[in-house]
Amino acid sequence: MCLVGGLFARFGEPNPVTNQPYTWIIVGHPVASRFIQTSLYIESAAFAMSWGPIEWMYPPEISPLRVRCKAVSLSTSTNWITNLVYSLAVPVLLRQIRWRLFFIFGAFNMVACIHVWLKVPETKQRTLEEMDEVFEHGEQLWRSFTGEPYSGHLDLLARDIKQGKISIRHLRAETCDNIERNFSSGVQ
Repeated sequence: MCLVGGLFARFGEPNPVTNQPYTWIIVGHPVASRFIQTSLYIESAAFAMSWGPIEWMYPPEISPLRVRCKAVSLSTSTNWITNLVYSLAVPVLLRQIRWRLFFIFGAFNMVACIHVWLKVPETKQRTLEEMDEVFEHGEQLWRSFTGEPYSGHLDLLARDIKQGKISIRHLRAETCDNIERNFSSGVQ
């Protein structure tokens, strides 16, 4: 984005024709024009294959089960509203601040990269139930990028069963006793 902004600043000029969708054009520099077109196509393709789908998959993965529906609907509506504002604002900004808009996009990309690195935990190889624990365990979120598996409640339960501290047969017997007791006392 910064390279595109720099090329527009160096070779660009306002479009002399009014009421056209292209408000800032490059005339007489075909290499710069092709580079800008290629860069924007590559950026769109990279976004569509990387971050684009994440905004639809990540909110359901990190939301606790008790608020998942509301959180996903809020994130989806926020996404649509943000895209609406973006599509209405970009043409106006291109007319007003011209090539500087691309430097703003580049700055937002850098800030987003830092934000993701510091504040967005890795969800790979974790169950949806473990995501609550990832947010509640109190460690810095960037430690989740190290690839060290997080030892959650399910892992601890499996370890206790392997070590013989907990017997599944014993748990089943307690559960059956509780069901029989509740059934015989009339509690449903």
